[in-house]
Amino acid sequence: MGLGKEQKLGAILVEQGWIHEEQVTEALELRKLRPKRLGELLLDLGYMEEEHLLRALGIQFGLEYDPKLREHVESSLTTKVPISFIREYQMVPYKKNGDTYLVALNDPLNLLPLDDLRLLLDGPVKPVLCNREDIQFIIDTYFEQQSENAGELIDNIVLGGEEEGKVHSLDHAESERDLLDLANEALIIKLINLIISGTVKEPVYDIHL
Repeated sequence: MGLGKEQKLGAILVEQGWIHEEQVTEALELRKLRPKRLGELLLDLGYMEEEHLLRALGIQFGLEYDPKLREHVESSLTTKVPISFIREYQMVPYKKNGDTYLVALNDPLNLLPLDDLRLLLDGPVKPVLCNREDIQFIIDTYFEQQSENAGELIDNIVLGGEEEGKVHSLDHAESERDLLDLANEALIIKLINLIISGTVKEPVYDIHL
């Protein structure tokens, strides 16, 4: 963020009564030695809470702030986007308002990935500022859920599901047709997508495509 925008942020914080002007001046001087944003420095110095910073950024950039992200999450929406995208950009679609997807994010200067998100969701998106800790909680919860789904898919493929109590080893599949006979193609494709997205972290030694 340029110095002009930093000064504007500082002015908003002072105007709202969330910080003293002297503290903003101190942080701006410290910024010359430590290449960090003003808001981050003020948090590091313990001069303000993240909520006040996000509310000020919301005023500056015309964005809403949602302090209760965890209570507003519609879990079905988090599965619409690859976990790799969510983890890289720290953006989580969490609620649908009409045709528009509300997207939780913590950095109002990192909005370019929203264009990709529009394509992934096939609909308009609206960025909403949320606490970093809440966003990470949603990401961790989603990752755990997807990991469990991946485990179930692996079990279904290995067990085959056609003959109860009989375990099939994919190591012995003699051809692509044999592999597809052990599990339906949808499961395999779904598993591959989970692996590519980064959900499955452990090597799947028994699967050879």
